[in-house]
Amino acid sequence: MLKKSLRLIPALFLIFTLVYRVDYRIDAPGGITPLESFITFENGEVSEADLNSVYIMSFNRPTIFQWIVAQFFESVDVVKLSERSLQVTNTARFESGQVARNTAIQKAIITAYESLGVDITYETWWLVYLKYDFVDASIEIGDRILSVNGNTEVIETLSNVACDETAELIIQREDETLEMTLNKDEESCLFGISISEYTHITSIGLEYESEDSFIGGPSAGLMNTLYIYDALNDDFALDGLKIAGTGTINMDTSVGSVGAIKQKIYTVLRNEVDVFFVPSGRNYEEALAIYETLNDPGFDLVEVDTFDQVITYLEALYEDS
Repeated sequence: MLKKSLRLIPALFLIFTLVYRVDYRIDAPGGITPLESFITFENGEVSEADLNSVYIMSFNRPTIFQWIVAQFFESVDVVKLSERSLQVTNTARFESGQVARNTAIQKAIITAYESLGVDITYETWWLVYLKYDFVDASIEIGDRILSVNGNTEVIETLSNVACDETAELIIQREDETLEMTLNKDEESCLFGISISEYTHITSIGLEYESEDSFIGGPSAGLMNTLYIYDALNDDFALDGLKIAGTGTINMDTSVGSVGAIKQKIYTVLRNEVDVFFVPSGRNYEEALAIYETLNDPGFDLVEVDTFDQVITYLEALYEDS
């Protein structure tokens, strides 16, 4: 009987490693997403170029077995989750990624339209970007905060509320205006939400429709801008090259940093890309360190600070070819 019980130990241990989850996040290489259909314009213009955004595979709380396997891959990162990260549900994480993606598309449209002289006007909103599990359930990701304690200076007013005190919020949710009270947690001194700027287009010279996607986040902002610029500019043609990039786009046309650069480098390596744009600074330094270890990367790694630098690089590239 004892021998039979002992024989079960390895099987039970294996089952345990397959089902028990640990408080880590795994980031692994993903794939590239062609931008050929992410947005359509009323005049039917499209980009003929092979333009692509890059995404990675990321998931929280892997099993012990997944955690062990991940240690053997150079291209994979295993990161300990913070206490605050553990307070974000998978649903909230997905919803926040969609808010960030939609914001990135709005900024891309504005940047490209203004670069091309197409009429467009917009305003800035404050949206609930992320929600932690200890916050009052009445507030939702995507809610627009109109005022806090009667003040439209949303960020400053929220930060001035003392710990364990409340704030009176006026919220816009679709066509409904709501009033709600939010408590600032005494222990963490947090309201349990994160807020971000959202650029809302109020009028536009050329109507468009963007497609939904399960891939969220703002890191495709740069490539979205390039696609729109190419689609609407008959004098700018990108033929013959497979181009990818990562980076947020800001209202001053600067390119912002993103996460998981290591995984994106390996993703590009596996997808036969010719040019890969990366934000300058720490992102580029990390990318270059990996790039220089590759035997035959097959693509040019290009550092950019602004959208204009992307255009200048590509124009020079095609002039020389």
